[in-house]
Amino acid sequence: MDNIPVVDFLGEKGVSDGHDVVDLARQLKSAFTEVGFVYLKNTGITQEELPTYQFEKAYSFYRIHLTRGWVEYITQRKRKAYELHQKMNLADEHDRRRCQGLALTRWMTGLAFRRSKQAAAIEKLQKVFNGIRFKHVLVLWSLAVKETKRTKEYFEKQEKAVLEMSGQIFQYLELRDLLNCELVCSTWRTIACSELLWSRVNFSVEKERITDWTVRQILRRYRPFVTNLNLRGCTSLTWHSLTCIRVGGAVTDRVGLDV
Repeated sequence: MDNIPVVDFLGEKGVSDGHDVVDLARQLKSAFTEVGFVYLKNTGITQEELPTYQFEKAYSFYRIHLTRGWVEYITQRKRKAYELHQKMNLADEHDRRRCQGLALTRWMTGLAFRRSKQAAAIEKLQKVFNGIRFKHVLVLWSLAVKETKRTKEYFEKQEKAVLEMSGQIFQYLELRDLLNCELVCSTWRTIACSELLWSRVNFSVEKERITDWTVRQILRRYRPFVTNLNLRGCTSLTWHSLTCIRVGGAVTDRVGLDV
């Protein structure tokens, strides 16, 4: 039994194509033929002396083992092909996911870069727009201020002209009438208190009714405007009126008295 050859159905590298299958079949046939000869040699029986059923048994033995080897080879080949197919699918899936991950990373990087550029552009445009709007508002404000100033100056001129005209009319009023005009309304009070009307104060027109209290009140209110006092014929006044005129020092220097 030691001389019985051993057949490797898959070989060292396995079976890869149809030529290897044919070689394997030939190897199996040669091996089983040698098995039969070894058996005859060990038993001392020649081929002519071998019974027919023993040939059938040897052939059946040969066919069974050949079929088993072929089935094992086909099964192992299918299993390896299936494993290779699974590995290829796994490699394809891994490569596809890796490519998708790289594409997604590049897309996210590009998106972030575009968003940053867009945000910077929007910020610059906002600054430019704010600058233009600020200049526009400043120009409008300047025009409005100029227009308001011109309007104010116009009305001030008109008001001043009205006051001058009214002052010229009020100059013909006597002292008591001028004092009574202050009680009519605020406009008349403003006109009656103007500097033009109180630069020259004539007390002589009221010399019979003028009192120290009246002189004192008038000088207290209109002292900055008074440049000339007419006290001619005011015999009812006492030294209290003269003291009120003298108060302030500088007033006596610039006030002329007509007595």
